[in-house]
Amino acid sequence: LKQAVHQCERNAISISIVAPTEKLDQLDPTFMYTQILKEILLTIKFEDKNFEEFINYCREAFDGDKNKLNDVTKFQTTYKNNIPIWWYTWDAFLYPMLNQSLRLMDVDIIVRMGFFLKDLHCNIHRMHSKQFRGQRSGEKFTVYRGQCLPKQEFIKMTKTKKWTSFI
Repeated sequence: LKQAVHQCERNAISISIVAPTEKLDQLDPTFMYTQILKEILLTIKFEDKNFEEFINYCREAFDGDKNKLNDVTKFQTTYKNNIPIWWYTWDAFLYPMLNQSLRLMDVDIIVRMGFFLKDLHCNIHRMHSKQFRGQRSGEKFTVYRGQCLPKQEFIKMTKTKKWTSFI
């Protein structure tokens, strides 16, 4: 059951499909808001107090759930010991909380997790730069990601060559 719930959460990640011929000033407002929010989060200089505020928020949100509170403590005491991608894939509260907030565009939680989103973005960017160092930036490469989609979304996606997701 836990595995089915986890797969359902992974499949619920929203994607935006943008055709190369689509005018950028006529895109879905949610997609544009997401991009603007991402750019804002990347410019903020997060401090230790932002991390502590997030920890306090989690303690309140998970009050009474001993397992999640233990995970929050582990996150609090060892965050700097692991790379953000590790934390994102950690089987605990962080992944579902982040993806639910992105799916629902819950700006309050997205901003609370801004320090993590920025760290995750920078970590992915560094890894990409390291992996493709010395290659021409215009070279194409294939990226794979599995996700269940409603049939209509799949048909729409097959009619375009480019699409994007928040992360």
